[in-house]
Amino acid sequence: MKKVLFLVYIILILILVKSIALSGYYYRFDNDELYHLQKVFLLAQGYKPYLQFYSVYAPFLHYFLLPIFLTFGFSVKTLYFAKIAMICLFLCRVILMTFFVKKIFGQNTAFWFLPIMLMEPFTLVTGMQTRPENFALLLLSVFLIILYYALKSQSAKKIFLSGIFLTLTFFGSLKLLPAVLMIILGLSIYCFLNNKKRLLLYFFDGLIAAFFLLFLFFYFSGNMLPAFQQLLLDPLLLNMTIPISTPFNFFYMIESSLLFGKLGRPITWIWALVLPMAAFAASYKVFLESIINNVKSGKYFFYLGLSLAFFVTWISMLFINSVWMQYYLPLTWFYCLFTAVLINDIQTNIKIKTAFRQIFTIIMIIFLIMVGKTTYEGNLVRSTGSNTIELQNIETLWKIVPLKEKTFPNILFRLPAYPIIYGGTLAPYMIERFGPVYRMLQKNNVNIITAEENYIRSLDKDSQNYIFINFKKDSPNPIIWRRIIKSI
Repeated sequence: MKKVLFLVYIILILILVKSIALSGYYYRFDNDELYHLQKVFLLAQGYKPYLQFYSVYAPFLHYFLLPIFLTFGFSVKTLYFAKIAMICLFLCRVILMTFFVKKIFGQNTAFWFLPIMLMEPFTLVTGMQTRPENFALLLLSVFLIILYYALKSQSAKKIFLSGIFLTLTFFGSLKLLPAVLMIILGLSIYCFLNNKKRLLLYFFDGLIAAFFLLFLFFYFSGNMLPAFQQLLLDPLLLNMTIPISTPFNFFYMIESSLLFGKLGRPITWIWALVLPMAAFAASYKVFLESIINNVKSGKYFFYLGLSLAFFVTWISMLFINSVWMQYYLPLTWFYCLFTAVLINDIQTNIKIKTAFRQIFTIIMIIFLIMVGKTTYEGNLVRSTGSNTIELQNIETLWKIVPLKEKTFPNILFRLPAYPIIYGGTLAPYMIERFGPVYRMLQKNNVNIITAEENYIRSLDKDSQNYIFINFKKDSPNPIIWRRIIKSI
C-alpha cells in the first residue's frame, strides 16, 4: 500500500512540475528580467560592470547565462533559452532544499516540504525569472548542504568551502543579508558552546577568502572601488529613493491574477495566509528546542540558525521601502520549511490521540490536493500570459537602431549612452554621480531616444531642455524621439 501511495505522490508531483515549467516558460517577461539580460549583453560586448554600467548585484547569474547567448546570439529566441536555464535552476534548488530538509528534519518533513514548495504562490511567480535572487538562493542551498556535511564530519576543508559559498550567496543578492548574518551568529554560538572555535576559524577564513578573491578580481578588472560602492553601499540608497512605495502586505489580496494565476477567490489565497502563520508557530518551537538542548549538535545549530534567519528576514521586510514580488523570495522558502515541520510535528511528535492524528492527516491531504489543483490551474492560466506584443516592439526598435549605436534610456541588446541601463531606476543620487543625462547624449552623439514624455520630464531640467530643443517625436511611434537635423 505504501508503494502505491508513493507512486501516486510522485505522479502528482510530476504533473505539478510540468505545469510549473509551462508557467515559467510562457509567462511574460518582467522588466527586471530584461534588465538583467541586458547586463549579459553588455558583458558580451566587453563592458565592465560598475565602471561602464551601474549594478547593485554581483554578476554571477549574468556570467552563468553568458555562454547561452554567445552560442545562440542575442535574439528573442535566445531569451527563451534563458528561461529554460532558469527553470532548471529552480528545479535544482527545490531538489537541493528538499534533500537538506530530509537531512536535518527527517524524511517525513521532506515529504511535505516538496509539494508545499511547489505550491507557494510568490515562489511560482518569481522563482523561475531571470533574477540574481534565484541564483543566490541556489548558492544558499549548496552552502547549507556543504555545511551539514562539514559539521557531520567536522571537516576543516568542508567548513572552509561552506564559508566561501556563504560569501558568494551574500554578494549574489543582498536581500539574503539577514539570513546570512543569523546563520553566522548561530554557527558562532554552536562553536563556542561546543568548544569548536578552530572549526569556526576555518569558516571565517572561507568567508574572508571569498571576499578577498572577489574584490581582487574587481581590482585587476579596474573597477574595484565602484564595485565596492555599488554592491555594499548603494542598495540602501536605492531603497530610500524608490519613488513608489509598496508595503509588506501589498500583494496579499483576495483577487490577484498576478499571484494566483487566476481571477476569483481561489483557495490559494487562504494558502498564502496559512503559510506564514504555520511557519511562525513551528519556527518558535524549533528555536526553543535548540535553546533547551543548548545547541549541542549540528542539528540544533540548524534549528537555531534557520529559525533566527526566518525571524530576522521577516522583520527586515518591514523596513524595505518598496516590497515587490521578488523581495519575498528569501522569505517564502522558510514558510515552506517550517510549515512542513509543523505538519510533521502534529503527525508524529506532539502527544495527541491517534484518531486526531489520522483525522488531521486526512484533512491536510484533502486541503493540499485542493491547493495543488488550484495551483495547477493557475499555472496553466499563467502559461497563456505571453508578451508577444512587447517582444515585437523590441524587435521593431532593433530594426530602427543599429547594433553599435548608443541609445537612451537604452534599448535591450543595444549599447547604452548612460550608465543606468535598460529598466534601471534613475535615482537622484545616480544623476549626481554620473552627471546630467544631456552631457552623455552630447558625448555619445545620440540620435534616437526611446522614452515616453513623462519619463523625459522626470529628468533634470537641463536634460529636459536639451531633449526638447534637439529632439522631435516620431509621429508613427510616440516613444521614439529623433534628433532634429538643423540646416546649415
